[in-house]
Amino acid sequence: MYRKWIEQWRSLFVRRSRSFASIRRAPNRHRSERTRLGLERLEDRTLLSADPLGPQFLVSPTLGVPEHSAPVAVVDKAGDFVTAWQSLQDNGSYAVYVEAFTATGNAIGNAQIVSTGLGNQMNPSIASDGNDRFVVAWQGEDLTNLGDNIYYQEGTLDTASTNPLSFSLASPSIVNTLFNTSNVGALGDQTNPSVAMDAADNFVIGWQSKDLTDLTLGSDIYARQGTFVGGLGNEFLVTSTDTGTRQAGDQIAATVTMSQAGGSSDFLIAWQGPTPAVEGTEGEVGSLGIFAKLYSSDGSNSSGEFQVSASTHDQIAPAAAMNNATNGQLVIAWQGEGAQGSGSDIFAERYTFNTTGNTPSVTPNGSQLTVNQTTAEPQRAPSVGMDQNGDFLVTWQSSHQDGYSWGVYGQAYDANGTVTTSEFLVNNVIQQGPQTTPAVSTLPKGQTVVTWYGPQVNGSGEAGSGGHPLGVHARVFSLDTSGATPPTNSANEFLLSLVTSPEDQPPATATDANGNYVVVWQSWEDTGDMSGFAVYAQRFDAAGKPIDTTPMLVNTTVAGSQSSPSVAMDAAGDFVVVWQNQDPDGVETGINGRYFNAKTGQWGQEFSIVTDSSQTPTNPSVAIDKNGNFAVVWQSYGQETTPAGEAPSWGIFAHGSLVFGVVFGNGGCG
Repeated sequence: MYRKWIEQWRSLFVRRSRSFASIRRAPNRHRSERTRLGLERLEDRTLLSADPLGPQFLVSPTLGVPEHSAPVAVVDKAGDFVTAWQSLQDNGSYAVYVEAFTATGNAIGNAQIVSTGLGNQMNPSIASDGNDRFVVAWQGEDLTNLGDNIYYQEGTLDTASTNPLSFSLASPSIVNTLFNTSNVGALGDQTNPSVAMDAADNFVIGWQSKDLTDLTLGSDIYARQGTFVGGLGNEFLVTSTDTGTRQAGDQIAATVTMSQAGGSSDFLIAWQGPTPAVEGTEGEVGSLGIFAKLYSSDGSNSSGEFQVSASTHDQIAPAAAMNNATNGQLVIAWQGEGAQGSGSDIFAERYTFNTTGNTPSVTPNGSQLTVNQTTAEPQRAPSVGMDQNGDFLVTWQSSHQDGYSWGVYGQAYDANGTVTTSEFLVNNVIQQGPQTTPAVSTLPKGQTVVTWYGPQVNGSGEAGSGGHPLGVHARVFSLDTSGATPPTNSANEFLLSLVTSPEDQPPATATDANGNYVVVWQSWEDTGDMSGFAVYAQRFDAAGKPIDTTPMLVNTTVAGSQSSPSVAMDAAGDFVVVWQNQDPDGVETGINGRYFNAKTGQWGQEFSIVTDSSQTPTNPSVAIDKNGNFAVVWQSYGQETTPAGEAPSWGIFAHGSLVFGVVFGNGGCG
């Protein structure tokens, strides 16, 4: 599935004489996986209340982990469901988790890590047969070749067992047969899987693959069929040839849907890719469009590629659902850019399909639907589910429609494309932060679960004891000819799980006597360091103009992750940055630092402050005086001596009297 955005603003106000700067993490455009650090100058105030003096400007287009929905699959006729999500572990790597819930939102057992790789495991997709079995697919980092592969695992839900989730494969299996063996960046990366499953335990996994030899050749969509406990078939190329309806280039954001009970395992794969340039129009350089192929059950025959959307503006983020070959109905939804007023809207196209004979066919069924009714602000990230009668529910995220931030909305249709439940707010909680990236799962009988990301709150809708950590939320619906109606026993949303992400660590900043300042942040696999988190810095003058034309990579050690940076700057503009280190296995190995001489514009060598990994040193902070003397503090586990019989504990430790220009450890600055 394609990039979806969680627009979560994080602000840090910094006293600079009597001025303030605001740092926030902002979404980027869909053409990239990057998130951004935006910085805005504010007027001189002594209170934390200020009006902009100038427009927001970009500090750094830092490479971040692609934002992704928390997919869900309804796994039995009672409406019990399993959801999957990615969360940052203590070792600094992402893992894929799964957990089962009843239709009323009660957990069945505990969350389990389904991925087993040492590198980052992320972007999960999940599908079910509706009879207790499910398949999870995700992309996993290959630490040997520095690339990503597609993995899958098969699971079964037994609600009567003390261990309700069991897995069929001894360990996750690799889906793709093409690999990145070049040891060069993203060559051959296999990413963003989507999985669909039918009632007969057949499933299809689709994903996007970078070219193995030349990144300029873009990506293509591949797929592979499988049977529960029966293994996988052959890998095949979906975007096999140019057809005149699209250009060569990135074919990405695959989404897969499969026929339901009573069908014959037919499946459809949709994706986004470049459309031909239209001379003399705004889309003259070629825009992005939505394309699809319908396959018969054995994958041997297809309808051929067809274009779903036609516009001079970008059409992105497809989502698809279908019922079965008997009824032969399917719907494809997507996000359309360039709309007046909103900037982006949600659209859908209905089709009838037929897989009898040698050539499967797809025929438009009615006119294109504009799903959202509110058009004052952007509408993004669609998802769709369909029952056996062809009734369907489209969900998406809408900006400030709820009066506060992003909210999740839905609209239900019958099989004729008539609205049965007009645009409604899915999430109950609206005042605690953005609710984003919904995912939908619908069984043939209409049991439907919608999941999304949102801040944790308690039952009264107030902030939980932990503030507003990101969580996976859900709400249950019944999809039938009367529309989407919340069951009386599950009218409200419920929290499924909390999620940890790298954005939980905010950027840091420091200023000199003249109002010049430096911003430092951690970024994931960015320029100069592709091995995990790295620390970057950029200086700005008092007017907000960049002193450094591009961000500077601070750490010189690139193995593992360097994260949680802190910075201090003296009156002359010299500054020191400290951070925590983790090895490739996620073990905290120490605290390092590096200092910058503003007069020479040169960095000193990276130096070690703490090197004993057994002490688990983390979360450093640094302070400095006007002469360049600085002190570093950090937290460490088990470093202090504890009385006999007492368990080790966390403590705060410090190292002071470090001076610019004096060699310390391996570092020095002349």
